[in-house]
Amino acid sequence: MMSHTTHIEAIGMLGSNVRDSWNCWYWTGSYSASGYGQVWSRVHKGPKRPHRIAYELLVGPIPEGLQLDHLCRVRGCVNPDHLRIVTCRENSFAPGARCVQAINAAKTHCPVGHSYDKANTYHHGGRRSCLACQRVRLSRRDRRISARGATPTPVAAYLSDTGKL
Repeated sequence: MMSHTTHIEAIGMLGSNVRDSWNCWYWTGSYSASGYGQVWSRVHKGPKRPHRIAYELLVGPIPEGLQLDHLCRVRGCVNPDHLRIVTCRENSFAPGARCVQAINAAKTHCPVGHSYDKANTYHHGGRRSCLACQRVRLSRRDRRISARGATPTPVAAYLSDTGKL
C-alpha cells in the first residue's frame, strides 16, 4: 500500500500528465524505449510506470511477482479500468500481444514447411526445433566431414538409436 507521501507524489505526477479521451486515459509525459509511460519518483529513487501508479492509487496494491496487462493494448493508457493483474506468462500470451514468445508459439510449421507436431518436434533449452530439418543438417554435416577424409562423430547415429531423432 502507498504511504501518504507516495500518494501525494503520485497525484502530483499523474495529474498534469494525463489526457482523458472518450475511453483511454493517455499518458502525456515521457515514455520509455519500450513504449510505456515513465516518471521519475523521488520516493522510489528511479523511474516508475504511471499505469502502475494509477492502478495502485485507484484500485489497490499489485501483488509481488505479478504484472498489469493493458486490456486496451495501448501501452500509454493509465485508465485502471483498462488494466488487469496477470502473471508474466499470461501477459506474454494475451490476445494481441506482440512479444516474441507469443509470435513463436503461434507458429505451426518450421520455416521450411514441416509441421510442428509431436512426432516431428523436439525441445531443447526452452526452444522447439524441427526433427526433419535437424536430420538434414546432421546429414549434410556428416557428408562434409566424410569428404575431408575424417570420420564423423556418431551424433546422428546416437540420436537415431535413442529415438531422439
